[in-house]
Amino acid sequence: WRTAYDVSRKKILRNLHTVNPLLAQILDLWHKHFSTLRLVDVKTLATSDAALELIPFGKQATAHIEYAKKHLVSEWLPSIQAIFVQGSKKKQIPPDHLKRRLKRFYDCVAAIMTFQLQSLCLNSILDYTHFILDIGMSNPGFGISILQRNKIIQFEPSFTKFREVILRVYDEMIEAVSNLPRLETKLYIDLEDTPHELRPVILDEIVNKCRLEVEETLHEQRIGPELRVQDFDDYIHLINGDAQEAVDKFLAQDHTFEEYKEKVALYDGLIKEIPVELAHVVTMGLFEMHREELIGTMVTQARNLRDQLIARLTRDYQNLCKQLGEDYQMIADKALALPGNTAELMQLIDYVRVVEFQTVFEMEDRLKEVMGYIIFLSDYTTITAIEMKQNSLTFQWYNKMAGVLEENRRIVEQKTLEYQQSLKERIEKFKDDLDQYMRQVEELQTYGDVNELQRYQKKAHMLDGKLDQAMARIDQFNEEEKAYKWEESFFPMRKQIADKLAPYKRLYDNAVEFMEKFTLWTTSRVGSYDPEEIDQETQTFFRNIYKLEKQ
Repeated sequence: WRTAYDVSRKKILRNLHTVNPLLAQILDLWHKHFSTLRLVDVKTLATSDAALELIPFGKQATAHIEYAKKHLVSEWLPSIQAIFVQGSKKKQIPPDHLKRRLKRFYDCVAAIMTFQLQSLCLNSILDYTHFILDIGMSNPGFGISILQRNKIIQFEPSFTKFREVILRVYDEMIEAVSNLPRLETKLYIDLEDTPHELRPVILDEIVNKCRLEVEETLHEQRIGPELRVQDFDDYIHLINGDAQEAVDKFLAQDHTFEEYKEKVALYDGLIKEIPVELAHVVTMGLFEMHREELIGTMVTQARNLRDQLIARLTRDYQNLCKQLGEDYQMIADKALALPGNTAELMQLIDYVRVVEFQTVFEMEDRLKEVMGYIIFLSDYTTITAIEMKQNSLTFQWYNKMAGVLEENRRIVEQKTLEYQQSLKERIEKFKDDLDQYMRQVEELQTYGDVNELQRYQKKAHMLDGKLDQAMARIDQFNEEEKAYKWEESFFPMRKQIADKLAPYKRLYDNAVEFMEKFTLWTTSRVGSYDPEEIDQETQTFFRNIYKLEKQ
């Protein structure tokens, strides 16, 4: 039996490669140094204290896979290669000339190495899948932001992106173990009819099951964040542009200061309310929702709308303040302007009376309105140097008005005395003028030279014009006397002069007209004038002069 045992033992050692000590060393090497290796180091991922960010997570997973593959190429394969170099020295590898036996030997080696790679990939897939599904435990979750894009709320990254990045890791893990070289390609140069790469088989059923579980989990977990978007329903008008349209429409119409205050208070309230009422970070299962940016966007939009209203109020109150200052300036200019005569003095007195008992109170109300603007706006904006200068000028006028009115009273008093004295002097001079007119009329009795008729007529007309002017002067005197509440003056001499002048004026007019026509009648060609018309006009001149002789 001993002989049979030895023969059988040699045959087994020669043909049953799995009992080859080199293969045992390969298995031992894997068990000791590579059995805990994973393509994706989920233990490292699980140590994160904060939610994972998708893009860095995808890059980190890829880096883990690349590191694991590099570790296999730089550590695992060289270690196996070193084992076989030592085994070759100990004659533990079939000789090169026994090519069939040598091929079967390395096929066995490749099968073990392929199984190890297959185990590595499957274990990595299962661990990775468990990590993704172990929400709230080993998986700290993923951060997802809610943003405003094109007036709508969007998730960033999108759920489609989450699915793409997380599921892509499966393909990368399978790819990582699919192209490693067979051992004999490293030991022999002239091998023929030998595959060059290890081909581990990763069943689609296993991978698809894991992928499906992850996909279903992602689909379920997205429901929570999508429902929490309803938290922003009360403020959606800030996001979709409705609030901006409402403010634009409001600004395009006329509104009272109180209505503006309500609008400003509304948006200022939103600025303070939104950061308090809405949680900035909300955890919903797999996802940690970061809403800071959307909240900040809404607050910024509310602040922008409030500032648009504030800008309009600032512009309006500055216009009011500037106009009020100009009105004060105009009143001061008119009140301090020196009247040129009694009529202007009376107009000034009437104007200042209205200003003192009505206008200044109306302007005080306008000043209070401006002050209301300033007090309200000071809660929301800083008064600029230009605004402060304009405000100071306007409010200083309020204090100056008492002095302006006092100066006006001094001017009125001074000019009243001056123009009253002037009126008295003008009346006295007017009386002297009337005496002179009377003397000039009396001189007409001494005129008798027919050749001087035109000069007499001219003088009579001149006196008549002065008497007309005298009537206007009397009316002006009476108006001024009424203004000063004096008794009206009467000038009967003016009528006496006019009555005395009238016959002389008619005499000279008729005489000059007759002389002019007489010259025409006597020097014109016979037949140029109708004799009957000449006779009628001559009779008219005669009757007029005859009547004057009878007076």
